Amino acid sequence: TQQFWLRLPGQGRRVLDAHFSPMGFDDDDRLWPKGESAFSGYQLLLEYFTFREKFMFVALNGLEQVAWPEGITGFEIDVLLNENWPHDLPFDSDNIRLHCVPVINLFPLEADPLHLSPLENEFLLRPMRIQDGHTEIYSVDNIISSRHTGSQAYVPFSSFRHRGGMLRHDAPERYYHTRVKRGPSGLHDTWLILGGDAFDTDRMLEDET
Repeated sequence: TQQFWLRLPGQGRRVLDAHFSPMGFDDDDRLWPKGESAFSGYQLLLEYFTFREKFMFVALNGLEQVAWPEGITGFEIDVLLNENWPHDLPFDSDNIRLHCVPVINLFPLEADPLHLSPLENEFLLRPMRIQDGHTEIYSVDNIISSRHTGSQAYVPFSSFRHRGGMLRHDAPERYYHTRVKRGPSGLHDTWLILGGDAFDTDRMLEDET
């Protein structure tokens, strides 16, 4: 942009000290939390291929410095560009939205209980009480198996998979990891994979969940 002008009701046009800035790249613009060990560039790529429309927004900066008259109901802004607008890129009033931001609603929820089977080590996870055709699982934070004698926690496979040397023999008795596949409905299904020496014993017990 080359210049901005502001026109208030009953007043002439005046120069406005303003500028456009791209949106979607700041830490505050993340669609979901970034993992502690995740690279920021990877997070941007993940969000781009998940919802690229997030990066098709710009913010108009400078209006916060204007002394707005009390009771004002409208105003006009003129923008002079440095170059001609591309003819193949239509732009009209439908492209302007106030207080508009892309968002993903994340909330904690338990999954439906699973019954371990000696013939399976991969299980489809379903959010408890929610089968609305819109909700997908973002992350699996805790896995606990239980039976009448007590409960046992599983640890993430990622917590030890990068260890080398002798530490590879120190794998936990129970661990889990997940994989995501697109389901028949078009939503992404999360599958839970369990492992470990103790898991092999657990799934032979009929009352293990």
